[in-house]
Amino acid sequence: MDSGVQILRVNTLVPRPKTWTGEGLPPVGIEIEAMLQGLSTSGNYAWRRALVVHGPLPDSQGEVLVFDVETTRPAWVDEFRPIRTPEQIAAEERKSDIQALTDVLRTINTTYYPDVAEAILLAGYRKQVAP
Repeated sequence: MDSGVQILRVNTLVPRPKTWTGEGLPPVGIEIEAMLQGLSTSGNYAWRRALVVHGPLPDSQGEVLVFDVETTRPAWVDEFRPIRTPEQIAAEERKSDIQALTDVLRTINTTYYPDVAEAILLAGYRKQVAP
């Protein structure tokens, strides 16, 4: 029996969080950093900016579907983190530079400072003039 009444389903829109703290899985719709295969054919993986487009599937609870922001290539990823601040990036670069210099200095079997200075220069390190 048709009463002529249509039933409409109204879905409530739930606002997505603008940020993600790194706890749990990232929500759909935000940009994150994900461990993705690079642009080269070498197959190296690196942290890249990505947009989360789908949450986990029942058989893969720890993975989310992302699109690489630069290439738009899709990938299911299980290694992700919030986008780092410029301060965090600078601190990581400084730590990496210190480690690289430490590796150079470990190759020297001397306490004679000119040998140390020469090794540093041969490794490509130079004093930078402040602006």
